[in-house]
Amino acid sequence: MEIEDIRKVYADHGMKIVGHAERRMRERHIELYEIRDAILHGEIIEARYDEEPRPRYLILKAAKGCAPLHVILGVDWRTVDVITAYRPNPQKWDSTFRYRRD
Repeated sequence: MEIEDIRKVYADHGMKIVGHAERRMRERHIELYEIRDAILHGEIIEARYDEEPRPRYLILKAAKGCAPLHVILGVDWRTVDVITAYRPNPQKWDSTFRYRRD
């Protein structure tokens, strides 16, 4: 699945914030509009097709002047579940926040 496919599923069916993600978003001061923005304007940086119950995608939303955001989505052709969201740690990610440091 490509990011355009995820956006289409989101447009057709919306998204569901799972309990863990809702709690983490509150703790990390991440707003719902930021999640929507990541889906609509972010990019897939990792895909795990073997995850259950559906494949998972790590989305990066990085804009000039804004803190980068990672959002993990569980997606199939009818569902976009927000699994979690966080601000990536610069010590664990490269300067683009696309690649994990070893």
